[in-house]
This record gives sequence, C-alpha cells and structure tokens, in this order.
Amino acid sequence: MFIGKFNKAFAVTSLGVISAIFGMYSAMNKNLGIAVLCLALSGICDMFDGKIARKHNKTDEDTKYGIQIDSLADIFAFGVFPVVILMTMGLDEWYHFVIYSMFIIAGITRLSYFNIMAEKSGPVKVFTGLPITSSSMAFPFFWILSTVLELDFLNILYPILMFIMSIFFIANVKVIKKPGKVENIIFTIAAIAFVVWMVIK
Repeated sequence: MFIGKFNKAFAVTSLGVISAIFGMYSAMNKNLGIAVLCLALSGICDMFDGKIARKHNKTDEDTKYGIQIDSLADIFAFGVFPVVILMTMGLDEWYHFVIYSMFIIAGITRLSYFNIMAEKSGPVKVFTGLPITSSSMAFPFFWILSTVLELDFLNILYPILMFIMSIFFIANVKVIKKPGKVENIIFTIAAIAFVVWMVIK
C-alpha cells in the first residue's frame, strides 16, 4: 500500500525527526531551552535506532534502506536543526550564513561518503572525522554550562563551535572510537538528567 520499510528502527528514527521538528518550532518561539532539549532527545533516538536496525533487519535491502533513512534524518536533526537554533538566536550576519552553509554541506558530504564506505567495509569501529550526531551533545553541553554559570557567551561560542565542527566532519583523521554500551548509558543518563533539570528549574 505504501513504499518504505516501516519497522521498529524506522519508528525510533521518526521519533528523532519529530523531536527535531518540535525543537525548531520551539526555537522559532524563542524557547531555546526546549529546542536544545529536543536536540539532545534526537541524539538519544539516533543512538538506539542503529542498534535496533542491526537486530531486526533481516535482508540486505533492509540494511541499505536503514542506512539511507538514518542519514537523511541525521542531516535534518543534526545539521539543519542546529542552524535553525542559531538563526532564531539572531545570528544572521553574512559570515553566520557562510558558517551555516559550511556546516550543512560538510554534514551532507560526510554522510554521503560514509554511506558508500558502509556498503564496502561494513560497520564502523573508529570514526574518521567527527560524526554529525556530535552536535546533539556539543550544543546542549555548552547551553547547560552557560545557564548554570550564568554566562552570556553563546552568541559568540556557537558560531565558532559550528565552524570547527564543520571542518572536523570531513577531516581525514581518526577521531574517536565508536561509543560502546558504557558510553551510550552515560549519554542517556546525562540526557535524562537534562530533562529532569529542565522540568524542575
């Protein structure tokens, strides 16, 4: 009746996209904290959809479809979404748009390249360059830091951070080992703590 493969991994990926959409809506309504929270939640969804896909994908076609839809979701949630957040913060000088373009194009380049590599060599063990999903950790971390310390430096820091990340997205250097169970648990706990803090603060 419909094209596509609607399985558990697709559902989790879709939740990440929905979180990003709501985050964009929140950012446009000047609810920056909610927007940053949604970015972190999208990161959690991305962390688990791949594991679910590897467990339940039964055919080579399922795997290839999962790789493609995950990458499309990634560029939306971790490429376009952070740019929307910065734009709604009033960062709209000409050089900001240069940085935004670099960030998104580098993200697209990275995801396209590694989709091809994944088909050739299988699952990645060590990341070459910085994963685009790292934006779901970097931007919330500095937002929390600035809020807790009551520092007003995000308008300066975020564009610089985005510029540096865009370079490392496509850098041909070994950066970090792919997170394992321990790292994933730590990130999940941190994200849950972030949610609780947002609710009670």
